Amino acid sequence: MTTRDAPDHAGTARPPAASPSGNVAARVVLDPEGRLRVGWRLLAYLVAWGAVVTTAGAVVVGRSPSPARQAAGLVAVPACLAVTVVFRRIVDRRPWSTVGLPWPAGGDVLGAAAGFATGVVVIAALVAIEWAAGWIRVAATPVTGEGVAGVAALLGGGLALQLAAGFTEELAFRGYVFCNLAERLPLRSAVALTGLLFAAGHLPGVPSPLLGLHVLVGGLAISTLWVLTRLSTSTLWPAIGMHAAWNWAEQSLFGLTTGQVGGGLLRVERTGPAGLIGHDQPETGLVFTVAEVVLVAAYWLSVRRRGMTGWPQD
Repeated sequence: MTTRDAPDHAGTARPPAASPSGNVAARVVLDPEGRLRVGWRLLAYLVAWGAVVTTAGAVVVGRSPSPARQAAGLVAVPACLAVTVVFRRIVDRRPWSTVGLPWPAGGDVLGAAAGFATGVVVIAALVAIEWAAGWIRVAATPVTGEGVAGVAALLGGGLALQLAAGFTEELAFRGYVFCNLAERLPLRSAVALTGLLFAAGHLPGVPSPLLGLHVLVGGLAISTLWVLTRLSTSTLWPAIGMHAAWNWAEQSLFGLTTGQVGGGLLRVERTGPAGLIGHDQPETGLVFTVAEVVLVAAYWLSVRRRGMTGWPQD
């Protein structure tokens, strides 16, 4: 019998001693609760979430989808929801309530509707500003061959696709990512890092570092706005509504984006300076960046007097 296997004074065998290198490796990967550390959890989650979203986009929706295939993109909603539930309940070992997505009650539906209306109004206002400056010209309208049924299909398919995008991105970033970061970091740091991660996901394809800076600043600003709506209402539903409307109005109503799925109700030509309007991606323009920062400031001022619910405690 070796010394390691010999019983101790209580008559029980001592467990094998863990090697120092094993302890170090465990501390790098696991937190004191035996869970994956937050960085590893977020990496694993975003890889799984990204795989679901990418598969839905490539296989179900495709590059130039019909309205029916756009609507089929809603399959990403239950798939991303399932991934998030598994991670929050099993990997994180935390209650679902901290994600901020309750089953929608009456107030949540109204909040989502208010967020949706706000998103449409903001994009319409930005289009009006650019049109007044002479940077936008309407090249075609729905009456040029679309017909009522075609217009309804275009708007409906685009709406379904952007509802799926708004839901899945809010669930991932202002839901799962934010609640994990807020457990470990001061609230402001968690808000900032959530925004930077969200903005970084929109950088691929941006043609220059300057426009990339607009994307980072604008993405950080709009993410902060959506975190603030979550904290002030204790739910993601208003942010989901605004996010979906923002994308839908940009693409399906005004046709501001190019090179993406679907088409717009209006066909517009944008001729202003690229640094101001962003051309193919409006968020790379200074006009949208400033608007996003102003939105954050306005919403912050509107809620600071009544306070915010803060981070829910278990």
